[in-house]
Amino acid sequence: NMLIRYCRHCNPLLGEEVKGVITRGRGIKVHRVECEHLLDSDEERRLEVAWDYGAKVAARPVQVEVECEDAPGMLASMSKAISSAGVNIASVVLKKLANGHGLARFEVLLSSIDDMERVIGRLQQER
Repeated sequence: NMLIRYCRHCNPLLGEEVKGVITRGRGIKVHRVECEHLLDSDEERRLEVAWDYGAKVAARPVQVEVECEDAPGMLASMSKAISSAGVNIASVVLKKLANGHGLARFEVLLSSIDDMERVIGRLQQER
């Protein structure tokens, strides 16, 4: 019975390779192995952790950036691709780029790396 939190910087997902850091008074913080916050942490506080694949994992917000053609219907196409992957969109911010493209920053709710791979696959099909 120990408090476990996920690093907001790297936001690890079920299935990714992770390590833990024992914090002062706040339990264990879980990081992706390449997270700069993990790499900057005291090595003596790091420990091996593993996912419990049998446990129910709540969906967490994850940022996904997509550079796309600036064309009518593109947002609708990307939204349809994400929702067809069974993932909910929490928010989206669009920005017009100088090269005739646009940048879409989606905040999607994911539970695992499998969710992320499905979203990326569906978005790639839209290109």
